[in-house]
Amino acid sequence: MFWGLRRKKVWQSFDKSVILQTITTLFLAVKTEPCEKDTKTQSSVYRELAPYLSLGYQLVAPAGLLGAVGWWIDGKYGTRPLWLAIGLGFGCIVGLTTIIRTVMQSDKKR
Repeated sequence: MFWGLRRKKVWQSFDKSVILQTITTLFLAVKTEPCEKDTKTQSSVYRELAPYLSLGYQLVAPAGLLGAVGWWIDGKYGTRPLWLAIGLGFGCIVGLTTIIRTVMQSDKKR
């Protein structure tokens, strides 16, 4: 009870307009200027980054899918969490091998 009253008094002592002004200044301080670079340069950068942009999904998708299948099997046969753990483990292995394969293929192209 004491902490709640103290916290309320401290919050009331702050000048909320100063806080709001600080937040808006931080967000408005980042100015977006038009890019002066050539569009060919930008497209080549995006083309080089494309294999790496999907690396997160390449790890999460197999682990999530195989984990869900393992969870379903556990629910059906009452063997919790055996098949869930097996599915997650196998999914992580599949995801990591996919990531390694993607990185090695992009290194070969260079």
